[in-house]
Amino acid sequence: MNSKKIFRIVIVFILSISILFSNKSLVSWAYAFVVWDDYVYVVTDIQVDEVDKEIGHVTKYSDREGTYSGNFSNTYPKGTKYYSIQGINTEEAIAIQEDDGTYIQATRDGEYTSNKYGINNVITLAFIGAIILVIISLVTSIPITLILVLLGIFLYTFFVSMESLPKGEFLVEESSSDGKFTLKAYVTNGGATTSYGVRGELVFNEKKGKTKNIYWNYRE
Repeated sequence: MNSKKIFRIVIVFILSISILFSNKSLVSWAYAFVVWDDYVYVVTDIQVDEVDKEIGHVTKYSDREGTYSGNFSNTYPKGTKYYSIQGINTEEAIAIQEDDGTYIQATRDGEYTSNKYGINNVITLAFIGAIILVIISLVTSIPITLILVLLGIFLYTFFVSMESLPKGEFLVEESSSDGKFTLKAYVTNGGATTSYGVRGELVFNEKKGKTKNIYWNYRE
């Protein structure tokens, strides 16, 4: 391997590390929340005067949108304690201890899907894979153009194309005056961990119900 190839690999590696481990925040959560017992609890501004007993604590904190395992929080640091509230079932709400010793109520929103391969992690893996492919291209005879084309197809399919959007919950529909088309709207809601999204689906009534996504707005 000649010195030029080694130099290129080093440059690619340094740039990759600087981007991958950047401290830039990717905050885009819908609400402040904590996770306990595999359920999401949305933080409110309700003060709690009487707590019962300690039931857990935050085991993971991050301000980067994604999905994490354990008692995760996008607001409170690791070690923040959870308490049950006197007279309130933990299936409804829990109390979170603030830094000043007071307690704030968090209301249960829904089940939390614990998945270590959240969207942030998928993008990270894709990025690492791309860097590996570039390095392979530098040390072998595989054209960099082919590498970029394959990478572009992958990114378009999984991160750009509207054909891989979540289905969502039916909202409303409207048919064209000639009856050839029907436009259906769906709303997606991942709970406290993600924002609402609206998907527009066009149905071709004369083509055996063939559908095509024509609209998507994530933070609707």
